[in-house]
Amino acid sequence: MTASSPEAAAAGLEILRRGGNAIDAAVATALASCVADPANVGLGGYGGELVVHDGAERCWSVSFSMIAPKSVDASAANPEADNPVSDNQDHKTVAYPDQGPSASGAPLVVAGLSRALESFGTMSWAQVSNRAIVLARDGVSTTGATERALTALPDTSFLDGVFDLATPGRLRQPALARTLGDMAMYGPDWFYEGPIGAAASASFAESGVSLTPSEWIDSLDRVEMVHATYYDLGHWRIFSAPLRTSGAPCLHATLRAMQIIADEQDFESSVGLAGLAQKMSSIWQYRFSAPERNSLTQETLADWVDAAVSYDTGVTRLTPATGHTAHINVVDATGITVALTLSQGPKWFGARWVIPETGVLMNNGMHLFRWERPVVRRGLHYALTNLAPVVAVESGGARVAAGAPGARRIPSNVALALGRHILNGMDLDQAVAAGRVHAEDALVSAYESGRLEAGIDRELLRVFPQIDGDDDAFCTGPLTVLSRNRDGMVALGLDDRVAPGFGEVLA
Repeated sequence: MTASSPEAAAAGLEILRRGGNAIDAAVATALASCVADPANVGLGGYGGELVVHDGAERCWSVSFSMIAPKSVDASAANPEADNPVSDNQDHKTVAYPDQGPSASGAPLVVAGLSRALESFGTMSWAQVSNRAIVLARDGVSTTGATERALTALPDTSFLDGVFDLATPGRLRQPALARTLGDMAMYGPDWFYEGPIGAAASASFAESGVSLTPSEWIDSLDRVEMVHATYYDLGHWRIFSAPLRTSGAPCLHATLRAMQIIADEQDFESSVGLAGLAQKMSSIWQYRFSAPERNSLTQETLADWVDAAVSYDTGVTRLTPATGHTAHINVVDATGITVALTLSQGPKWFGARWVIPETGVLMNNGMHLFRWERPVVRRGLHYALTNLAPVVAVESGGARVAAGAPGARRIPSNVALALGRHILNGMDLDQAVAAGRVHAEDALVSAYESGRLEAGIDRELLRVFPQIDGDDDAFCTGPLTVLSRNRDGMVALGLDDRVAPGFGEVLA
């Protein structure tokens, strides 16, 4: 299994040793990540995307991403309709703050993990919570991401009731340990039906935000579990998160673009990578510029991918995006494979406020409703995120799980690593470590100068007026990949950049 911290990876491995399956391990790792990687993910996160393949033929997605509060939805055009996309312009111009309750929505992390465990797991919530409780109570080693986040923040006073930093290099979270312990005792529904919802609603109300305890409780019913959508790429079937509310369409299209380029020339050459960057810009412009950009179904995906790859790219500038997330991959001895991405928002520690006495840092999820028109279902507004966990299954039985943080670079980075492995036969470590490119419009392309061959800048300048060789932009967090070949052998690909990935294999 893989994770963004060693303690989280060890938590999942412990569950596998005790006979749990991949979902049991994934939930245990996610809860441990909420303790060990608190700058990027937490119980108050706005949710995530999970893809699980059952080891035989079925693949499911569990989606528990951001939903706007009803007080925001009230201004929606035709709120009772089940529309693919709302045309309400108010949601493109609302100036939500960067922190505080006005920046947050009801968190769906606990609801999503609970639904996955109930549907596919074999262990109880208390069993998979145990390691997270111990880590919060006794402390974890501060990861590089946490250290950077604490150093970067001009004011960390909001963390006074959350962290005990008395021991250098160790991070204790006694209030969160109590919250996790109470959930283990009373069950995950307690997070919504117990006193936490009332405390959160009071904090919202003090900031002038209407998010009632009943709406908090409604979060339990807002997790969506459906058959995962997929795209066939040669003899691989690529299963993904839901098309309309994730970065999956751009991931599928980028993989298709890699396949087209690989059929014509050396993909790893500067010319090949520059060509891919050009197609990436077409794909993102199509997603955000074409009228039908988000009206996607399994039946229309292949046509959408073809149109996106060949789109005559415009120059619409997308608002700069960053993202702080954690990704987890697991495969067990039976072949059940899980890819799970969780998020806290575009900033370290989410919206930088805490539900009193709980240790629960809240999400910065409302930023997702600043510019993009949301998907409207059952009168609720679902945000469009870039989360793109993926499970690829080969006709011969091999499978690969992959994912990463990084906002709109998530689909690009994951597709690069996955495509290099399944299309070019590159070892996982090499595929993850290889240099990356990214583009969202015809004006500028980003590239990882320190990991690409000399001359990539010249080739990119043949296509783009401006290029950006800032390697740090590709290091927002670890990209990790896990594979299980048809003989059952497991391999890991762990990011070796500034924010490294961690993984364990149980022999």
